[in-house]
Amino acid sequence: LESPSAWRGFVAYLFLALAIDGVGCMSLALPGLGEVADLAWAPLSAGAVRHIFDSNMWAGLNFLEEMLPFTDIIPTATLAWTFKYWPFILAACHRAIPSVRSREK
Repeated sequence: LESPSAWRGFVAYLFLALAIDGVGCMSLALPGLGEVADLAWAPLSAGAVRHIFDSNMWAGLNFLEEMLPFTDIIPTATLAWTFKYWPFILAACHRAIPSVRSREK
């Protein structure tokens, strides 16, 4: 948590996950054509999630989410990021939110 490179990686992977989910959601703006675009985006998105988060499970969920109609709103890549970095997220929140015990001293 003290390392600047850890913070850069943490934030960079968050932006990548948000970008993957954002591109997937863009197909909602194209009624009819968007679902066809998902057919092309699903394998690319799943491959990116597999490569970034090193998880076949999240890649498979991402692929299914992109292939199934009307499920684009589910942020699968961001959920994968949260699953991977939850200890880091807790540590960051613990440092950002002052503890009640520290104020009582």
